[in-house]
Amino acid sequence: MPDKTVLEEKETDAENPVTVQKEQEKEAEQPVIVQIEEGPVPDPVEKAVIDAPAGEPPATIETPTEEPVAEPAQEEIAHPDEELGQTLRDEFLPGWEASSEKEKLPQTGDSTVLRITDLKKDYRIGWLQHRKFRALDGVSLEVRAGEIYGFLGPNGAGKTTTIKCMLGITKPSSGSVEVFGRKTVSKAARAKIGYSPEMSYYYKYLTAREILKYYGKLFAIPRRELTKKVDWVLDMVGLYEHRNRMLKKFSKGMLQRVGLAQALINDPSLLIMDEPTAGLDPLMKKEMRDLILSLNEQGKTIFFSSHELSEVEMICHRVAILDKGKLIIEGTLSDILPADPGLTVVVKSLAENVESTLREHGVSVSRADDAVHVHCGDNGGIYDVLALLARNACDLIEIQPHTRTPAEFFTKTVSEWKDEGGTQ
Repeated sequence: MPDKTVLEEKETDAENPVTVQKEQEKEAEQPVIVQIEEGPVPDPVEKAVIDAPAGEPPATIETPTEEPVAEPAQEEIAHPDEELGQTLRDEFLPGWEASSEKEKLPQTGDSTVLRITDLKKDYRIGWLQHRKFRALDGVSLEVRAGEIYGFLGPNGAGKTTTIKCMLGITKPSSGSVEVFGRKTVSKAARAKIGYSPEMSYYYKYLTAREILKYYGKLFAIPRRELTKKVDWVLDMVGLYEHRNRMLKKFSKGMLQRVGLAQALINDPSLLIMDEPTAGLDPLMKKEMRDLILSLNEQGKTIFFSSHELSEVEMICHRVAILDKGKLIIEGTLSDILPADPGLTVVVKSLAENVESTLREHGVSVSRADDAVHVHCGDNGGIYDVLALLARNACDLIEIQPHTRTPAEFFTKTVSEWKDEGGTQ
């Protein structure tokens, strides 16, 4: 039997408020047991029952369930070539694409592809740039669709300056340049132009295929299409078998062909060429000439500058002559190279009395290469000369019509223009 004194001490401790507080603190420190109800939960909330202290109803808490997280959509990875092309376009040709109807080239019935009106270009020269030099002075011309247009002139005449104004590289002082009815600064117009410079400077450690792919990316040509187009252009200019050779191993003529190939990579409607045959040997000149004719047969309009008059005579439909920034003459070859009204009759020999009679009637006579050349002044008098020679039994060798070569016409036209005061 417990001691009465001990029981009294326990009752005294139970009634002591300090002792009660300590017991409550111990109960609070005991861990709380959480029980999750088993079985399917009809709503997206899980219920948990917490054992509460004795004498209190069990508490229920709601634990929100985590909603399934949607996996992020996988981004389409662009090809490195396409990323490079976009970077180059953004840097050098911002907003180049004709994305709206406003930027598209107008579809008109006008056959004029290129129109230059009163084009003038002044440069400031001198140490303080106080003096003004006029490189172009009121140049006006038109190039029609489907023709080969030759732009002639001596060195320093202003041909390259005109081309730079046409391409929007150089801003003219006054006047206007229109391509397909739009100014050349228009991105839609530039997209239809191909330009082959006189001197082609390319990174010499690239191959022919690599340099053409580089230019193709500037025009946003799709990667698969670009590969086929590069090989097609290289085959057209005769460089397909050298497609993987570095440019540092190319000759001058081959680099000229690379320049033409990059001008064709965007399939232009207007091809502008600056001195395409300069520095080429006769064989390569013929190949370049045949290539220009082939491109023209495909429907391309070609504008090229040159001082090679024989090349112009063989392939051009119309020509213009420029000197000291001024347009001297423009027209078809048949218009600017007419046959002179006269003939030359070549005979083996001529009696003195017959020669005297001819001279009395204003016919000039000369001797060369053991033959006599009778120069008739007009086609109407040729029959009288032939009749006189026949009556005197002169042996006829040939009859030569008087024609003027492009070189003779060019030299004479420029000289006459200068003699008439055609200076700046």
